[in-house]
Amino acid sequence: MPPRVHVLLIPVLAGLAFPFPASAQHDVYLRGKVVMEDGSVPEYMVTVQRICYGMQQPVREGLTSRKTGEFVLRLFVNELGQVYSGTNGYAGLPCSLEASHPGVISSRIDLTDRRITLNPRLPDLILTPKSQSATLLVKANVSLPRAASRSWELAVKRLTSNDWDGSEAPLRATVQAAPKFAPAWAALGGVSSRQGKMDEARRTLERAVELDPKPIAPYQMLVQAQAGLKDWPAVAATCDKLFAVDTKHAYLEAYLYSATALYQLHNYDQALARIDDAIRFDRLHEFKRAEYIRGIVLEAKGDYDAAAKNLRSYLAANPRAKEAAAIHQRIENLGKEPPADLSEELSSLDLNMAATGETQVPGGIKAFSTIAQLPATPTPHDFFLEYCRAITASRLDLPNRTLEDQETIVDFIPTIAALESLGERTERGSVIRLSTTGDAALRRTRAILAELGWKLVPSGEGYALEEGIRKDGALRQRALAGLGVEELDLRNALLHAREFTFEIPRETARLVGGAAWSLLLKGVPEAAGGPAEIFLRDRRFARVYAGLGGMDGESAAALVSSVGLANLIVKYSAITAAFADSVEISGTKVVVPGGVKAEALWAKLAGAKPQAIAPFLRGLFEKDQGRLLAFYHALAHADERHQQFFTQTPERVEAFYKWYHDTAPVPGSVLASKGWHEEILQSIPVDASGRVQFPGGRTAWGKDSETDDEILLRRAPLEALAALVHLEQKRGTPLSGPAAQLLARNYGEWRNLFGYFEKLPALDEAAFHALETFATEAAKAPERDRNLMLGEWHSLVQIIVLASKAGSLSAGQASQAFQQVCGALRPPNPSAGALSALRSIAGVAPDLDEALISHLLHLTGRRREAFEELRKLQDVPRLNGVATEPGSSAPLHALSGAVYAAMLDPGYLLTAEDQQLLRKHRFAAGGSAPQMFPPSSLQVSSGPAGSNFEGGFATFEEAAQPLRGRTAGVPLMETEPASGAPAAVPGPRQEAAAASETAPAGDADLVFQARGRVVEAYATVTDSHGRYADDLNPEQFSVLEEGESKPVFAFESRMAGVSVAMVFDTSGSMVSTLPKLKSAALQLLDDLRPVDSAAVYTFDDTVTARVPFSEDKEAAKRAILKLHACGVTALYEALIRVNHDLAARAGKKAIIVFTDGADNASMLSAGLAIQKAKQRGVPIFTIAQGGALFHPELVSELHNIAQSTGGVPFLIHKTAEIADVFERISQDLAHGYMVAFQPTSGEHRGWRKINVEVKGAKGLQVRARQGYYAE
Repeated sequence: MPPRVHVLLIPVLAGLAFPFPASAQHDVYLRGKVVMEDGSVPEYMVTVQRICYGMQQPVREGLTSRKTGEFVLRLFVNELGQVYSGTNGYAGLPCSLEASHPGVISSRIDLTDRRITLNPRLPDLILTPKSQSATLLVKANVSLPRAASRSWELAVKRLTSNDWDGSEAPLRATVQAAPKFAPAWAALGGVSSRQGKMDEARRTLERAVELDPKPIAPYQMLVQAQAGLKDWPAVAATCDKLFAVDTKHAYLEAYLYSATALYQLHNYDQALARIDDAIRFDRLHEFKRAEYIRGIVLEAKGDYDAAAKNLRSYLAANPRAKEAAAIHQRIENLGKEPPADLSEELSSLDLNMAATGETQVPGGIKAFSTIAQLPATPTPHDFFLEYCRAITASRLDLPNRTLEDQETIVDFIPTIAALESLGERTERGSVIRLSTTGDAALRRTRAILAELGWKLVPSGEGYALEEGIRKDGALRQRALAGLGVEELDLRNALLHAREFTFEIPRETARLVGGAAWSLLLKGVPEAAGGPAEIFLRDRRFARVYAGLGGMDGESAAALVSSVGLANLIVKYSAITAAFADSVEISGTKVVVPGGVKAEALWAKLAGAKPQAIAPFLRGLFEKDQGRLLAFYHALAHADERHQQFFTQTPERVEAFYKWYHDTAPVPGSVLASKGWHEEILQSIPVDASGRVQFPGGRTAWGKDSETDDEILLRRAPLEALAALVHLEQKRGTPLSGPAAQLLARNYGEWRNLFGYFEKLPALDEAAFHALETFATEAAKAPERDRNLMLGEWHSLVQIIVLASKAGSLSAGQASQAFQQVCGALRPPNPSAGALSALRSIAGVAPDLDEALISHLLHLTGRRREAFEELRKLQDVPRLNGVATEPGSSAPLHALSGAVYAAMLDPGYLLTAEDQQLLRKHRFAAGGSAPQMFPPSSLQVSSGPAGSNFEGGFATFEEAAQPLRGRTAGVPLMETEPASGAPAAVPGPRQEAAAASETAPAGDADLVFQARGRVVEAYATVTDSHGRYADDLNPEQFSVLEEGESKPVFAFESRMAGVSVAMVFDTSGSMVSTLPKLKSAALQLLDDLRPVDSAAVYTFDDTVTARVPFSEDKEAAKRAILKLHACGVTALYEALIRVNHDLAARAGKKAIIVFTDGADNASMLSAGLAIQKAKQRGVPIFTIAQGGALFHPELVSELHNIAQSTGGVPFLIHKTAEIADVFERISQDLAHGYMVAFQPTSGEHRGWRKINVEVKGAKGLQVRARQGYYAE
C-alpha cells in the first residue's frame, strides 16, 4: 500500500523503510545535551556534528550552550520517520551524531534508528578525555570513485523527486563504477521493489547486505521482497540475520514476518516463540495485532482454549477492530475452519505501528505517577493518556488532585534533571550516592541535598538535615517520596555517617505524535520540561492528547494531518477531548455512522465527501462550533439499527441535526455532557422494520397516521420521551398509554421522582393519577405544612421501595401501597393518614417499629444494630405512640428517621456527630417559584447551621455518597456481609480509626477503675514561676462541681503514659510551613517517653488517620515525613473526628492541632466542634499560623476550644517559632495529671462548671477543663 502523508505526526510504517525520501519532509526539532562522564556540563562550548557513510565531510549542526550544555538539533525527516543526511538531498545514508572538541572523544547517537525522531529529547552525548580512551571511534566514511560521484548525485536528485524510473539508470551506473558502494545497491533494491520487480529487488538487496552487513534497513527491505515472493525459508533466514544486527529491537515487525514465515512452514512452535518475542520487546504495545496472530498460531497447533483466550484478549483491547465480527465467528468455530493464511496479514494496516513515539518520563513512570497523584501507575503505553485524563478530569464533587499539585509536579521535573546530573549514570538510570566521607563526597552530597531543598549541619558524629535556602525547597523535598525513598532512613544514615544511595530510573512512555510535539513546542518557554510539563501548564494540550490517545494511530494521524495539531489545541481542544474518539479511518476514507449508504448524507452536512479525508474532518470540527461533531459522535456511538434509522433519508438526518443544533448545549460548555439528546439518538426503541416503538404506544405521543419524524420532531416532548425510554428499560415492563401520557404531562414536575418509578415497576395509570392528586393538594398547603406532607410522603414511598427490595412486598403490592400513601396524606392531618397507611402496609401488629424493622425491611444482625444505633444518634422518635396532632413534626421525624436509619451508616462522621442532621432535612424547596419535588442533594456547609439534606429519597443513596469517605470508626453497614458473602474489608482509614479506639493506653496499674459515668479532667500544675509541680498524689487534689466538692475517684500521675494525637493541616497553603512543622513534630516524638503513644492525623478536604496509636514512634515519624500539602481545609471535621476516636481510649490523652487557615471544606460547624471538645474534655493544644491569624473568629474559636479543655492556644507569627511551641507542648505532656470524679446524678442536663484545685498549696496554679456536659 502506498504510504499516506501525515503532517506533523510521523508514522513509522512497517515494511516501507525505503532508503530515500518520499515527496513530503518535515522539520523536526529535538533537544539534546552534551555532558562529561560524571554528568557535569563542559566548561566550554562544543560543536555538534553529523557523520554520514558516503560523505567526505561531517555536517556541522551547531554549538552547545556554555551554561547548560544543551543544543537544539534540526532534522529533515520524511514521512517514514527517516532522517535525511543533510540539506543537500542525501537520504537514508547511515549517519550518526557526535560532539567534537579538541582533547575529547564523544559517544555517538545512531540516526539510522527510526525511533530517534519519536522522542523530543535526544540521549545525552558523553565526552571522554582522549587520555582515558584506548581507541578512537572511526568515522564511517567511504571513498567513492570520481567516476561514480556524478551518477550518484543524479540518482539522489531523482530519488528526492520520487522519479523511481528515472533513478534506475544512474543507480546502475553507480554500482557499475563503484561495485562495493553498498548504499547504491540498497537504493537500487528499493527502486526495484517500487517497480514491482521483486526478483531484482531481492538480488540487489542481497548484494547490499553482503557488502555491508551492519545497516539494518536493507535487511528489512530484503525481508519484504522475499515475503512478496512468498519465499518463506528465505524470509525466516534473513529475519534471523536482522535480529543479530538489530540489537535494540528497532524493527519489531521483523518478528511478525519471521513468525508468519515459520507459520507458513508449519513450524508452529518457533512461530509462537517469535510472536512472544515481538510481544516481549514491544514495550509500548504498538503491535496490537500480535495478540491476534498468536491466537491463529495456537489454533493451528490445536490449542483451542489458549487460542480463544488470545483472540478474546485482542478483541477486548480493540473492541472497534474492523474484523471484530469475523473474529467472533472464528472463536465460535475454532478447529472447524481451514487454517488462516497469515501471509495476508503482512499487508494489513493493523500490523503497522501507530503514529506514536516515546519520550522520557522524569523520575520514571511510578515516581511521576505518585507525584501527579494518578489513581494507579499506568503502563508505558498508557502513561501520557492517563496523565492527561487526570489533568482534564472534572467533577464537582471531587477535587482534581493532579491540578492541585501542579506546583509540585512542575518543580519535580527540574529536580530530577538536577539530581541526574549529580548522579552516577547506569544503563537503567542514575544512582544518587550520599556520603560524608571525604571532601569531594561531602561537596557532592551538599549539592544533591541543596537540590532537594535541604542543607547539612553537623550533629554529633554525623550530620542532620535542615531547611535549605531554596524558596521552592518544600516542593522539591517531595521528590524523595515520589522515588520511594524513606526520608527517615536517609536522615538516620547521615546522622550516623553512613552512605545512603537511591536510584532514579530512566524510563520512557508512549507519546502519540512523537516528535510532532517537539516541533509544536519549539520556542514555548513553559515547555522546558517537555510534554509532561506543557500538558499540565496548558490544559488545552492535555485535552487534545487525551482525545488523540483514545483513538487508533491511523485515525489520530489523519485527524492531526487534516485539522492541524496547532488548530486542535488552539481552537478545538474541548471537542477533541470529548468527541475525537468517534473519528475512524479505514483505508482511504472516513467510516461514517450509517455506513456506505449514509456517506452522501454526511458529505452534504460536512461539505466534503468522507473519501476526501482532510476536508471532511475539517468540516466536522469547524461547522457550528462543534455541534456537527457532537451530533456525529452521538450517532457514531449508537448501535447499527439507530444509525440506520437516523440516516435513512437526507431529510431525516438534516431535520434531526437541526433539532440537535437548536436544543443541545454548546459542545465544550459546562452544560455539555451526555444527556437526553444522546438518549434519543442512541436508545429510542426502533424495531427491525425501522419503526419507533414509543413508550406507552404510538398514540400516547401522536396520531397513528403520523410518521415517526412528524411525532418526534413536531409533537413529542423529546426530553420527556427520553426519560420514559430510560424508565421502561429500567422497569423491565412496558408502560400503558395513559400512564405514559400522565408521566409526559407531568415530567417537568416529576423528573426527580423517576428514581422511585424505576424501582416500582408495577406503577400504573391509577398510581400516577393518585400522585397527580396528591401533588395538587400539597401545592395548596402553606410552606411548613407542605414540607411535612412531602417529607412523610417521600419517607413512606422510600419505605415501600426498601420493602420491595427486601422481598416483603411484591411489585403489585408495592404499587397498591404507593396509591394508598398518595391518598392517605390529606389535610387537615396528613400525619395521621401517613401512620395509618404504614400500619396497613406493615400488617396488623401491636408494635409498629418492630413490624417495620422485621416484617417490611427484614433487618437482622449488624444491619439491625446499625439501624438502632442511628436512630439513637439522631434521637429518632419511635413510631409507636408518636403524637399525630396537626402541625407536629414528630411523625415526620419518626418516618424520615426510619429511612435515615435504613440507608445511612451510624459510622459516618456526619450522622454520628451532628444530632440535628435529621431535623434539618428540607423536603420542599423554598423561593418564589418553588419546585414541588426538588432533587435529592447534600448541602455541605461549615457555617453555623452545618450541612443538611434536601429533596426526597429517590436518589438519596447517590446524594449521600460523599459521607462514605468521612467516617468515625468502622461503619457498621459496610461490614455487614451479604447473604453468603464475607464481611467487607475496611479501608486503611477505617482500620486506623478502629485501631485508635481499641489500642491500650499507658500503665493500667495507675488507673482506678469505676462503674457508671466518670468525668475525667486532665490537669497541669505549675508554681508562680511557671515551674511544673510534680509528684503530687490523689489526696492533694480536689474537684468542685458547680461549687460542690467531689472526691477524686480515679487518678493518674505524671508517670503514666499519655496518648497524643497529632493533627496536622496539610491543605495546599501549608507548602512552605510543612518542613519546619515536620522537624518540630519529629522532635516532639523524640521527647515522648517509651510509655507514651502517638497517632498521626491529617486534614485537607477530608480527615485521614495516617498512623494509629502506638508506642512505636518510628511509624509516626515515617508518616510525618511523607506528608505533603494539597487541597483545602476541613479543620472542624478534624477536631470532631479525633475527639470521637479518643473518646474510647482510657488514660491521659491530648490533642495537638496545627492549622494555617480557616475552615472551607467541613461538613460540620465550628459550634459543633467546640461543643464536642467541651463534652469530651480532652486537652487540645491549638496552634494557629499564617493565614489563620487573619481570621479573628477562627482565632477566638481555637482559643475557646483550648482553654475550655485544659489545653493551650498558640499563635505563631514566624515559622521559626514552631519549634519553641512544640517544645512547650512536649513539657506539658510530660508533667500532666489525670483526675476523675463521679458527677452528681439527677435530671440536670447541659453545661456544668468544674474547678480542679490542689489542697493547701499556695501559689500553685492548675490548668484543666472548665466543665462538662451532663447527659
